[in-house]
Amino acid sequence: MSRIFLILLLFWSGLSTTRGQHLIRGTVRNAETNQPLEAVHIQLLGTYRGTITNMEGRFTLEIQHFPAMLRLRHIGYRSRTIRLNAPPDTTLDVRLTPVTYSLPPVVVGTGSDPAEEIMRRVIARKQTWRSRLHTYRAETYSRQTVATDTGIVQIAETHSLVFWKRDKGVREVVQARRQTANLSGAQNLVGARYLPNFYDDDLDIAGYRMIGPTHPKALRYYRFRLTGYRYLDDRLVYDIAVEPAARFQPLFRGKLAVLDSAYALLEVDLEPGEMVLFPPPFQEVRLHYRQQFSLFKDSVWLPVDVRVQGAFKIGFPGLQFPPFQVRQLTRFITYEVNVPLPDTLFQQTAEEILEASVARADTLTELARVPLTPPEQQAYAWIDSTQTLSSVLAPRGLLARFVRADSRRASSGSRPFRFTPRLWFNRVEGLHVGARLYLWPKGRLKPDVALGYAFASERPTYRLQLHARLHPRITLTPGLFDETIPRWPSIYGRLMVGMHMLMGGRDYLDYYRRQGFGLEAVYGTEHLHMRAGYFLERHRSDTLRTTRTLFGPRSQRPNLPVVEGRWQRLTVTVRIGDESLPAGLLGRRALELALEHGWQTDARYLRLGLLLDAYWSTFLRRRMMPPTLYVRLQVSTASGALPPQARRVLDGALGRFGPFGTLRTLQNAFLEGDHLLLLAWEHNFRSLPFELLGLRSLAQHGIEWMIGGTHGRIWHAAGTSRNYHELTIALNRLLGMFRLDLGVRLDRPGWGWGISYARVF
Repeated sequence: MSRIFLILLLFWSGLSTTRGQHLIRGTVRNAETNQPLEAVHIQLLGTYRGTITNMEGRFTLEIQHFPAMLRLRHIGYRSRTIRLNAPPDTTLDVRLTPVTYSLPPVVVGTGSDPAEEIMRRVIARKQTWRSRLHTYRAETYSRQTVATDTGIVQIAETHSLVFWKRDKGVREVVQARRQTANLSGAQNLVGARYLPNFYDDDLDIAGYRMIGPTHPKALRYYRFRLTGYRYLDDRLVYDIAVEPAARFQPLFRGKLAVLDSAYALLEVDLEPGEMVLFPPPFQEVRLHYRQQFSLFKDSVWLPVDVRVQGAFKIGFPGLQFPPFQVRQLTRFITYEVNVPLPDTLFQQTAEEILEASVARADTLTELARVPLTPPEQQAYAWIDSTQTLSSVLAPRGLLARFVRADSRRASSGSRPFRFTPRLWFNRVEGLHVGARLYLWPKGRLKPDVALGYAFASERPTYRLQLHARLHPRITLTPGLFDETIPRWPSIYGRLMVGMHMLMGGRDYLDYYRRQGFGLEAVYGTEHLHMRAGYFLERHRSDTLRTTRTLFGPRSQRPNLPVVEGRWQRLTVTVRIGDESLPAGLLGRRALELALEHGWQTDARYLRLGLLLDAYWSTFLRRRMMPPTLYVRLQVSTASGALPPQARRVLDGALGRFGPFGTLRTLQNAFLEGDHLLLLAWEHNFRSLPFELLGLRSLAQHGIEWMIGGTHGRIWHAAGTSRNYHELTIALNRLLGMFRLDLGVRLDRPGWGWGISYARVF
């Protein structure tokens, strides 16, 4: 049904924009200096159809019927009206005359700048006419150009229909597209749907929720200052400077042009203020927005264009990308205001509508364009399919070869297998070398084979599984295994623990050997994951076999024994929310529940576990990355004869490495018990403390300040217990990748420091 609707919609829209059109070309210049004029608004009188001039003053416009009247308008110039009795044979050459003016007297009654009263009236008038705006349909043309210091490297163009409905938002249907040869049609997603309308109260700019200059409370957040006057024909235009008045809010700065008596925005020229900061790896971001407005049906003011310029520098130590610029132009060709729109259009998401229309879009013709500049024309002629954006923006630095290797693997096409090494080192197995080969041939059965050899124990290891896909969301996996595994699931992987030991540290984990058979069933969706399993295993204690490190032997603690024998286990885990991530790297909202029931001839146990991760923005929520509180709650309890291999622990720090969720001042150790409780929290104040202290450089480099704490308690079946409490302060995003923590014990004297990977979001 949706496809039929979309085809009909495209057909209906195409009838109104392509039949019987004559393409008129022209150039607009300053009558006194002969310089081309950019962004001159050209309107076909009697309609709402129009266009704008490009940077060279050139324009094209489609006209269906003659005679026709064109009106050319530009602030500071006298408008011109041109009559065309027939399609002209040559390019129109239009000259606009600058308007000379004298400053009218300014009366300020209260000592405030007159711009404040002007903007108060603009905001009041907007509330009146905005109440009359319910829907619109607009035909648009968009062009995005990406360039480096050497020239243009990519161009994408689209001709679209934009549908807007109050309380429903925007839907965009792409009718036609064109792009340089290094970009596929499916990758061309340029359009008007995400571009700002600076008459909106709130604007989403680069992840920030920014207050617009005509927001009802704009006078609280901005300082408006009258800087001059211009004329549009015989009507006065106020030039108003805009500066942020609120210190820590993301706001704009720049210029506004307001039409006298109508008290309407004619033009904005704005850029984000200094509180709009971008975290690493962004080293520099400069954004500039220009937009013009015109009067349409029912006395509503709507955009006629959007012009965006962005300059970017991205990198961090060891990896630097070439700086590049992005320029986007959107022209609103025509509007239909307060017209009925099909409800079915808004029953689908904006992404679904866009993807379906992009797949059916035609090749863009010249009819819809703002003329290309000579460099853009040359780019279309010279850029071929091999000059991809990833190759042009290839990074430099010590880490660059790893990025290029990943890019080559990604571009080599999908392979019917995945190969991953299984390499680690510990005091029980010594060096373990192996690999995992995961095959996904066509069909429902996917073999998964992991083989290895442990040199210290002189023993091969294996895990053989077969994933049977019973349903797109259901998988059944039987498996056989003979391997040595850690006694508890730690926040630290075996590779990391092995590297720590090789560098002279002590082995953090304990290990035991298991052999047997398992059968697991998995059901998974984006935000719900359930796993149930049955395992028939033989558990054996293992022993310390090596104390070697890269710097010679190092004393190691004994490997603790387990309860040996034949065990049967039933396990059930349920995850609601986000997937598991390295603790402290990204914010996560998820609840995980775990149940494990194990038994052998004369013993049985039941263990229940809970893991809750959550985060909340606390204040300054309009920022892209507002101050945020992160929380982790971990609970484990058991009944029966709980063997050591079924216990859970509260992780300490691995040497000086202690991510979120660990006891950072407890180094190279852990807390183990039959029951445990952990509450970890940290509040990321972002760069706000440095902004308050005037340390602007630290804020610009993305350095963040965090305060947190970790509180744990363990209980043993014998009745003993232990508490652990610590507070930490941290500097986050050092060199863009690391964090430095300083922790102090609360339950007894003690402190420690450590490093880990930075919290990114």
